[in-house]
Amino acid sequence: MPTYRDVLWSLANSIERHGFKRMLIVNGHGGNIAALAAILPDLQRQSSLKIRTTTYFELAQAAMPAILEDQDGVRHACEAETSMMMALAPELVRGEALKAAHGPPHVHQSAAGASANIGRFATLPRRVWWAMPGAPRARRVKS
Repeated sequence: MPTYRDVLWSLANSIERHGFKRMLIVNGHGGNIAALAAILPDLQRQSSLKIRTTTYFELAQAAMPAILEDQDGVRHACEAETSMMMALAPELVRGEALKAAHGPPHVHQSAAGASANIGRFATLPRRVWWAMPGAPRARRVKS
């Protein structure tokens, strides 16, 4: 986490030196949410910038069920992220693997009796057998 903190501090410092007053950090990786939450108070104290953070998948969560076919929200390598990659860099998507790709339909599932707001650490191989819990086969590119 020190490297992540240092990168964010350098970015904030540069933005501030160039005269900006506000900074919005749009995180694109769920694994950085907790680290960013831990870093943000110190970053805010060390800077005069008004700093806010979000993720693209939190901002778009309400709209996701209406545009996704097989899922109700964004997961790692899911139909939403696969669709974005197909629009931005289609050569990076392994089209031959799409038919075999599948994932759970619900993003915020919890174990019986557990709160959806409580998470626990588990290594990726223990959470999903193939390390790609999304459903990219439902991907699409709209023009």
